[in-house]
Formats: sequence, C-alpha cells, structure tokens
Amino acid sequence: MRPMASARIFKKAGLVLAVALAAGITYYAGVVYAARRYTVEVLLPKARAAGYPLATSDLSPRQLDILLKVEDPRFFSHAGIDFSTPGAG
Repeated sequence: MRPMASARIFKKAGLVLAVALAAGITYYAGVVYAARRYTVEVLLPKARAAGYPLATSDLSPRQLDILLKVEDPRFFSHAGIDFSTPGAG
C-alpha cells in the first residue's frame, strides 16, 4: 500500500470514529436529559405527596443507638455542641 492511500484510509477512519463519537454523546445527553426531566416532573411530586414521616418513637432502641453513632458519635459525652466531630454541630 502506498503512503498516500494509507493516510487517506486513516483520515476516513478517524472521521467515521469522530462522527460515531459525536452521535453517541448526543444520544446519551438526550437520554440523560429525558430521564432527569421525567424524575422531576413525575416521580418527585409522587414522592413528596406520599411522604414518609418518621419519629424517634418509631425507632427501636438499637436503631436509635445506630442513628446516634452515625450522626453524632459523642452525643452522650458533650454538652450540646460538639466541635471536635467533623460535620456535627
């Protein structure tokens, strides 16, 4: 094969690859946009309407202990505000 023919084949292959990549990105963006729109318009109002109210009285003692260990590990040892635990206030 001559060098010019080889270069032409690579250029065409690169162009086909670029077009395929652009088409894939465009398709994916459209699918993601449609899915996000569907979630906001359809699922979010249903989730808000259904709600799921939960009080601490609904938790077992073990569940409450787990919740406190995750949210504020030093809950029983500080005076109300824990500045030493990251994220706890």
